[in-house]
Amino acid sequence: MGLVHERDLDRQVALFRRNRPSAQAEGASVLDLVHQAADQLRNIEDRAAAAEARALTLARQAADQLESAASQIRELQSLRQAAEAEASAANTRANEAEQMLRAAQSEIAAWENRLSTTEERARNAEARVMEAEKMLIRVEDAIRNQLLAKRQALAAAA
Repeated sequence: MGLVHERDLDRQVALFRRNRPSAQAEGASVLDLVHQAADQLRNIEDRAAAAEARALTLARQAADQLESAASQIRELQSLRQAAEAEASAANTRANEAEQMLRAAQSEIAAWENRLSTTEERARNAEARVMEAEKMLIRVEDAIRNQLLAKRQALAAAA
């Protein structure tokens, strides 16, 4: 059995030696593998360069958008400050108008009091005038009665 096994081994070694490529073929194969590896490295570098270019483009776009947003924020802050200043001025004018309204209402109330007092005086004066007219009518009637009585007495004496 040992002999059979050795013969198979010898055959396999012989087959291996026959099937084994020559040194020149091995060199070409290795060179081919090196070229393939170099091609793969170039592909990797190309993809890396393209990815870097995309990343730079995205970074520029993001920076532009950020600057635009910052500009818009500054503009909105400026508009907000202007609106706040305008609101403050309007609030001041409203306060002044309220003070003027209160002063006008106070003045109107004072004039209404004066008018009421004047109306009361006018009513009192009118009542006195009516009383004086009544008194005048009584005086006129008394004078007329005296004159009539004197006329009648003179007419009776004559």
